[in-house]
Amino acid sequence: RFTDDFSDDAPSENQPVFRRGFPLRKRTVVIGLVLLFVLVGLPALARFLASYWWYAAERLTPVFWTQVLPQWVLLGVFTIIACAVLAPSLLLARRRGRQFAENSGNELAPLFGFRTSLIVVWVAAILLSLRLSLPVMDQWPMVLQFLYGKPFGTTETIFGRDVGFYVFTLPFLSFLRGWLVNLLFVTIVASAAVYALALFAALKQGGVAAIPHPVKSHLLGLGALLTVLWAISFWLRRYDLLYSPRGVGFGASYTDMHAVVWAYWALALLALSVGVGLLAAIRANRSWKFVGIMLLSFVAASAVLQSIVPSLVEKYVVEPNEFHKEKPYIEYNI
Repeated sequence: RFTDDFSDDAPSENQPVFRRGFPLRKRTVVIGLVLLFVLVGLPALARFLASYWWYAAERLTPVFWTQVLPQWVLLGVFTIIACAVLAPSLLLARRRGRQFAENSGNELAPLFGFRTSLIVVWVAAILLSLRLSLPVMDQWPMVLQFLYGKPFGTTETIFGRDVGFYVFTLPFLSFLRGWLVNLLFVTIVASAAVYALALFAALKQGGVAAIPHPVKSHLLGLGALLTVLWAISFWLRRYDLLYSPRGVGFGASYTDMHAVVWAYWALALLALSVGVGLLAAIRANRSWKFVGIMLLSFVAASAVLQSIVPSLVEKYVVEPNEFHKEKPYIEYNI
């Protein structure tokens, strides 16, 4: 029964016994599920049936299923991936947060011991995963193009890639990278929110700096994974230079290939270095100030390498002899 005993472990002799947690009864759960189906399920079912009947009336049912099945497969696959990242992180934050709350005398400590809080964590992980994965359904043509795309047999001059890579592969890789960045960002924010609840008493008393080391290690570990995605992002952005409007013609220019592309390589390596620095900060238990300085240094380096250096190259290298510098890239454009 939901209302029997919500504590995960048997209470010790010195701990109060919480026999009842949140008023979550079976009838409440059933009513909630019925309301969810009426508000969300029925409109979705109506749209599905209306579309199906229209395609069936036009004798285009195979076209309907070609669109629908990939959408739902993508929703399921990406939801599972998102939940596999979110749920363990939130469960770890809940388990550690319970210890911190009990040790600090937090009045919210009992909530972390109730089994209902475990249900809340799983529900939150599933709902956040669905929210992150719903936009993926609209990308089904891009995913199918990625899975079934073929080489064009024509190689572009700058990077030596087949044109099919830019049409079929690069859009999917860029989308996947962006989706994973959003997933990790949401995971960090959600885990930090759980820890904030656990450390409520200490935070209320002004003890913000005394954040336990396990909290740092968890959040900084997720941050290190995020820096790996940053590095991948800069590596992929090199290929976007073929669409650059910087030069006299459309496509990569002298500045792009002699300044920007090397800036992306440098920033990719710097992002990996920041990730290593975050892991070192975990091991050495460095302060948040050290982490902040490291991140601000990366932001400053990014601004210099992506904005200031290309502007200087354009002004003092390209403009004095523009035709000679840009001639090969004008030929590529033609």
